[in-house]
Amino acid sequence: MTHLSVFLTRLSPLRCGLKTLSVTPPQRSFANKGPVEFEPRKQNDDGDNFDFPSESNSNFPSFTTIGKNAKDFSGFTKSPDFNMVSCVILKGQTNDTLKPPFPESDPEVVKDGAMSAVENITDVLASGDNDAIDGLAGLLSRDCLDRVKLILKDDERFQQDSIRRMVKLDRGDVFLSWIHQPQLHVGTGKHRMRFMTMSFPKYSEVAQLLQDNQSRQQAFVDEFKRQAQNKDTLGREDVKEAMAKIQASMFNPQQHMNDNEIICCNFDFIQDDYNSWMLNGIAMRKLKDCIGLPFYYRWKGRLNFSLKIRNKTFMQFLRFDYITDWLAILCVIAFLIPI
Repeated sequence: MTHLSVFLTRLSPLRCGLKTLSVTPPQRSFANKGPVEFEPRKQNDDGDNFDFPSESNSNFPSFTTIGKNAKDFSGFTKSPDFNMVSCVILKGQTNDTLKPPFPESDPEVVKDGAMSAVENITDVLASGDNDAIDGLAGLLSRDCLDRVKLILKDDERFQQDSIRRMVKLDRGDVFLSWIHQPQLHVGTGKHRMRFMTMSFPKYSEVAQLLQDNQSRQQAFVDEFKRQAQNKDTLGREDVKEAMAKIQASMFNPQQHMNDNEIICCNFDFIQDDYNSWMLNGIAMRKLKDCIGLPFYYRWKGRLNFSLKIRNKTFMQFLRFDYITDWLAILCVIAFLIPI
């Protein structure tokens, strides 16, 4: 079998249970003549939430096993290429159908398998458990495993549990992933690919909490409509108090968004002698450190807007952004070229 499921089958002893997010529903009490009541969140003077567990990743320990040393990021892929951008514009997805002789044609299947693999492998690396890391032999190439062990041993950053835990890549944190230039190596006849991810801490949790905000607002509006239909009378002070309560109950992600960084990852997969997949290279780096600040803040802006716009995914927002970019480029070209 050449499918990534072979890789995942071999990973099964290392699997850890995926954490399912549980969002506490708004606490509501319907009085006879009062609006919906909500439990206020703990906030500081700036209105930032204290009840959202978060550790800043601003000191993320960027590293690579692909370069000459742990800090040599030559060859690091830091942004989508033309093929990926065109696919997003035309089809609203990051990869087109993978063509033969690649062993799997559905890119979503390949990405899902690769994501499961790196999620479990980075979990083991983040644990710092030497026995578990040794158990990755056969799942990582010998060169990659040796480099990882050397980095974890010699790099003082990884001696701190709080820093080392940052390399754990959770599926829910990934807001964009794609397969970069899958190819067949002519010399060995084996396939290889680079699996790319962009992630942000607790991305899916922030998204769900913002959806919870919308549910709170809708419940608030629905209750006022109900009372209006029943001809209940609310005084101005009642309305002001209700508005203050709904505002206090809303989740504010601003502090979390400001304190954390987007992380860009390269994972190089190759086929072994049995046509099973193994990880041959890992590179994890803060996006801010590898692209210009204007471009970084553009990615951060895309992330912020995609979370705030109702019922829109990051991919939908990215597609819209790319399309408007191309339209602007075409307009400039049309203006500069005389007819």
